[in-house]
Amino acid sequence: MVGAFLIILMMALGGAAPEARSNIDVDPPAAKAPVADTMTVAQEKLPAFDDYPVDNQFEGKPALPHIVTKEASLYRTAIKEQAANGPNFAGHYTIIEIGCGAACAQFAVVDARTGDVLFQPFNLVYGAEDQRELQEKYDPQYRLNSRLLVAFGSIKTKGKRLFFYKWEGDRFKLVHSSIKKD
Repeated sequence: MVGAFLIILMMALGGAAPEARSNIDVDPPAAKAPVADTMTVAQEKLPAFDDYPVDNQFEGKPALPHIVTKEASLYRTAIKEQAANGPNFAGHYTIIEIGCGAACAQFAVVDARTGDVLFQPFNLVYGAEDQRELQEKYDPQYRLNSRLLVAFGSIKTKGKRLFFYKWEGDRFKLVHSSIKKD
């Protein structure tokens, strides 16, 4: 179900489940990577999917998802159905999209090897008009052959940014963020 969508960070990551918070490195972007407040996205050297390749890709039947948390139980049907399609991210993971309103989906990551289910403190937001340029450049925002995930949104309403996360072990780690000029 990888489609034309963008990922937006929840404001200050508030409201995320405690188990989800443990799966992402959410230090402020300025503390983690350079932020180009005076440049447009087009002028920057941005991380590319090819910069974060995977060593090998999973082949075979995916493990059944482990539905062990309250959150996973709530969305067990979506998790099981999408995980059965096999990996679509970072070699052996499946991004699971779960509807949370009009043009919105929360998401989890399922390991096709182990069946582990990790909820993330992001929401997926499907193509707003002012995001078309980013949609075209970063569609899809994750790939089977890469550990890079591209997110678009804002933290504490301080302007739109592109966030680039790499998947490391069992969590996302911020590697770069940039201002998107209107």
